[in-house]
Amino acid sequence: MKNILFILALAAILATGCKKEGGQPVTNPGQEAPATEILEQAVPTPTGERREDFTFDELFTIFSCFGDNIMTDKYASQRVKDEIRPALQDSYNGYREFNNNACNILSYTFFDDGCTDGAHMGCWRYDADGHVLVLIAEDGGCDVCSTKYIRAYDYDPATKNAHEVAIPLNPQPSAADFDDAVRLAGCTDLPFVRKVMKERVYNYAFSPEGIRIDLNAYEDWDVNGFCAFELFYRWNGSEFVRDESLPFPCIHNDGFALIKLGQPIPELHVEGDRQGYDIEYSEGGDLWLVDLGDQRVLEIQMENGVVYSIECFDPRYSLSESFWWDGRGRLAVGSRINDYFDFTKDGAPGVSLLDDGTVFIEAEHYDTKLIFTTTKDDLDGSVPHFKPTATIKSIIISKIR
Repeated sequence: MKNILFILALAAILATGCKKEGGQPVTNPGQEAPATEILEQAVPTPTGERREDFTFDELFTIFSCFGDNIMTDKYASQRVKDEIRPALQDSYNGYREFNNNACNILSYTFFDDGCTDGAHMGCWRYDADGHVLVLIAEDGGCDVCSTKYIRAYDYDPATKNAHEVAIPLNPQPSAADFDDAVRLAGCTDLPFVRKVMKERVYNYAFSPEGIRIDLNAYEDWDVNGFCAFELFYRWNGSEFVRDESLPFPCIHNDGFALIKLGQPIPELHVEGDRQGYDIEYSEGGDLWLVDLGDQRVLEIQMENGVVYSIECFDPRYSLSESFWWDGRGRLAVGSRINDYFDFTKDGAPGVSLLDDGTVFIEAEHYDTKLIFTTTKDDLDGSVPHFKPTATIKSIIISKIR
């Protein structure tokens, strides 16, 4: 539980909404901090992905570079930075512990009678010249926390000087990235979504691998809270490059995106915005079928006029982080079963083989039942042993009766 609370708190302070502002003066170095040892460019991972890592002293030296020409009064002075240094060190240590010994982030939030003022900094090294790309964000508020700004800087460790640059995103986010008919299930206000995109109102979350950008739709809590409208960019040493392979976390405790268990089904599309989807309703079977081309995306089972269960066949959609499944990456259709399930542990999901050869892996999460399906061909001998190559064929979510 302590681990989960830490990660939840960390996610809350790193996910910062953004409304891009105009250019700012070139920064001047603040009070100099001691020179520090430079680490390797990136920490290798089992999958070969690049992960940035900095010592705490490196990060604090960079943080100290930014003064009252960019930081708000809460963080501008070196005196304040020195006062919060122990807390920054603690959060840095915690982040390294829970992120496989890599950290490129400093983050701190002042709390005052329900109101917050937070500063967040992420750093990534350029391969070409050893400079550092620095993203600085501040947020705050009382009832709703919103971003004051987010800006990018090219920092030279040799001179401890920085100048503002554009955030190097390839490609830039666009409204088309979020126009998928299923991800927008129940969101009929597409003009609002496009307006938010046009105004570049995003959330940014920093990590050693890169940055996550999602739609900061504060005016529509349903859209913001179910099925994150998010993009992930990986740092490659010169820019952030879009990783389109990362599934959208649309499967959550209440259903799939805005299709919620126990409620009437929302509109699945807006006329003229079906994005190539074929949506059919089998009235006799009380079943909605959603296809994209020749591929089945969803089957939505109704009962007494409300959604009873939802089965997802599309690898583009994964479980949300609220499920907290151990394993590598996001748990989605196509994920390898043995990466996520250890059937030798107490409380492991139950496994059953149906007469038609379908294998059910059943788990419960609060009042929600999850079923992961595969076929008997993926069994390694008998239940519940799976071949190393066995993968999930579909994910079913329903309420526990």
